[in-house]
Amino acid sequence: MLDRNFLLSLSRKFGTPLYVIDEDVLLDRVRYINKCFSTFPTQVMVAYPFKVNPLPKIIQLMIELDRWAEVASGMEIRLATQLGFKPQRIIFTAPYKTKEDLELAME
Repeated sequence: MLDRNFLLSLSRKFGTPLYVIDEDVLLDRVRYINKCFSTFPTQVMVAYPFKVNPLPKIIQLMIELDRWAEVASGMEIRLATQLGFKPQRIIFTAPYKTKEDLELAME
């Protein structure tokens, strides 16, 4: 966990709101998810939803952790492919999709 004084110094330096992600905690959560699904009788695919946090460093970490991408717009499709997700590992979900987004997804 991040130290309170460290977080206060970051907020003074960068202002608020400030989003700080502890990579060790994130990795622990991913390992926990892996452990939970390791005993399932069928293969489980875990996708990272871009709408939660589209920071490039986090997205690249998800690629390294062999996650899929869950995107809801053409902008997120472009971001996923630009950062290195293989198109066949991108899930395009959303209740409303524009014609342009659908065409991009099909490409």
